[in-house]
Amino acid sequence: MNQGLALEIMLAGESVLLTGPAGSGKTFVLNQFIKLAKHEGKHVSVTATTGLAATHLSGTTIHAWSGIGIRDEISGGFVDHMAKGRREIIEKTDVLIIDEISMLHDYRLDMVDEVCRLVRKKPDVPFGGIQVIMSGDFFQLPPVNRNDSRAGGFVVNSNVWHELEPTVCYLEEQHRQDDEQLSEILNALRAGDVRRRHAEALLARVDEVPTSDDITELHTVNIDVDRINEARLEQLAGDEVVYTQATTGSANYVESLQRSVLALETLRVKVDALVMAVKNAMDRKYANGSIGTVVAFEPATEYPIV
Repeated sequence: MNQGLALEIMLAGESVLLTGPAGSGKTFVLNQFIKLAKHEGKHVSVTATTGLAATHLSGTTIHAWSGIGIRDEISGGFVDHMAKGRREIIEKTDVLIIDEISMLHDYRLDMVDEVCRLVRKKPDVPFGGIQVIMSGDFFQLPPVNRNDSRAGGFVVNSNVWHELEPTVCYLEEQHRQDDEQLSEILNALRAGDVRRRHAEALLARVDEVPTSDDITELHTVNIDVDRINEARLEQLAGDEVVYTQATTGSANYVESLQRSVLALETLRVKVDALVMAVKNAMDRKYANGSIGTVVAFEPATEYPIV
């Protein structure tokens, strides 16, 4: 399917799963749809499963929009305790966008559905009658399951998915890669169909050396990431500044919050150290996943200037 047809289906009011490989233009189509839907006078709520993905669409996380936060289930009286402003946003929403849908657990999509039905007082229709546009690629990032929280799978296993029956719009055109060989290899990897020619092309690059040290490395386990980060920090000149986490409140509350925090309990940095934000800024100057460099430390507080 091309972008134009997908856009027509979405503008017709259908609830949709917008999917396709990286570079097929999912975010572009979403932005076009958001602009046109707002022009028609519709109230569009733009969300994503992560803070960084939400910034690409100038939105918020689905967890914040729905009020579910890091909860694993909706408790009795949940809606009664919601902030008035949050309820009003859900009540007036005509279209709900959820980007990077592959990372959302099935039970959490059901939780969002339950909240929408309760707030809008329409218990018999999915999401209380809101048109839902979900975008993402199930071949890429799956939901993350942790040992200390409820496990779940892709949203296609949710109860509301089968009730909603979204139209699947699969974008096939490639708009990002101008290297046909690389594009073919990426699609083969995505589909689990790597052939000999693909392997030979990759093996031919084994001894290639990057021209810059300022690159992001991806690793499968945290221990490798920590080892490399420690080594790079040791290479930097200057003194370390160390920040130690402090907590207050009941142990259960602190433990619950700690599960959703990626910051280290002891953070060591120097001038010229690369750092990453793990929380969205309220003023949207940075988001979860934004990268910066420590350039100095404030004299009075020793807080880093990034």
